[in-house]
Amino acid sequence: MRIDLNAGIAASHGSQESGRAHLPANKATPDNAQARDATQVAWSHAGAQALTAAALRSPEIRQEEVAALSLKIQQGKYQVSAEQVADAVLSHMESKPAA
Repeated sequence: MRIDLNAGIAASHGSQESGRAHLPANKATPDNAQARDATQVAWSHAGAQALTAAALRSPEIRQEEVAALSLKIQQGKYQVSAEQVADAVLSHMESKPAA
């Protein structure tokens, strides 16, 4: 399935219609199969600004999480499996660009 991020943005900017009203209701032919599987996401500049502002207000370090984990470590209750460690190492290596 291919997702076209630009399809219908201009047409649906001021409308809440899905843009599929012109398709036959129960006709599943190869000609319209791609159009039937289409999904459209409407967004506004104000919505994007609100999400950006909320992200910037969030603390980079969540102190309550750090405190809870520190307490578990001190009490000897923090247990991590070898698989979790390996997954974390691999994820970290994949996210770093090769030097």
